[in-house]
Amino acid sequence: MVDEEFREFFNTMYAPLLSFATVWGRSHHDADEALGTVMADMYGRWTDIRHPVAYARRAVTWAILKIRRDRGDDRYFPAPSDQLPDGTDEAPEFDQMEGEQWVTQLLAVLPPTQRAVLSHFLDGLSMKEISDELRKSESTIRQNFKLARDRLRPHVTEYDRRRSGPSAGQRPREENR
Repeated sequence: MVDEEFREFFNTMYAPLLSFATVWGRSHHDADEALGTVMADMYGRWTDIRHPVAYARRAVTWAILKIRRDRGDDRYFPAPSDQLPDGTDEAPEFDQMEGEQWVTQLLAVLPPTQRAVLSHFLDGLSMKEISDELRKSESTIRQNFKLARDRLRPHVTEYDRRRSGPSAGQRPREENR
C-alpha cells in the first residue's frame, strides 16, 4: 500500500517538483540531486507526512541550500542593476534576481502574518497547505492574503520588469498632481 501510494506520488509529482526546484535553485543539477535526496527521505517517512507536496517543496529548497553550503557555493548574489556590465540586462538570471529582490522589498512592508501567507503562496502552496503550515484557519489565511494584496497593489501597478521596482519615494502619477 505504502509502495503504491509513494510510487503514484513519485510518478505524478517528480517532474513538477523538478521544475519548481530548477526555477527556485537556478540549476538543474542541484535540483535533481536535491530532489533525489528528498524523495529517498520521503519514502522512508511516507506514513508520517501529512501534506507530501508541501513537504517536498519545502524540503527540496532546504536540500538545495544544504548542497550549496556544503560545497561552499556562493556564486548567486544580489547585484544592483545599475552596477551590472553592459549586455547583462538581457540575461534571464539577472532579471530573475532583480525581480526576487523587488519582491523581497515588497514583502518587507507587510505585517508578519501577511508576509508569511504571501510568501508561502508565492512558493506554490495552496490555501489549505498554508493554513496547515501556519496553524491558522483557511478563512484567516484568505483574509490575510487579501489584505496583503490590497496593501501591495499600489506598488505593483507601477512595476515594469525592465527597470527596478518603484522606490518608496516614487508615487503613481495621480498622487503627484
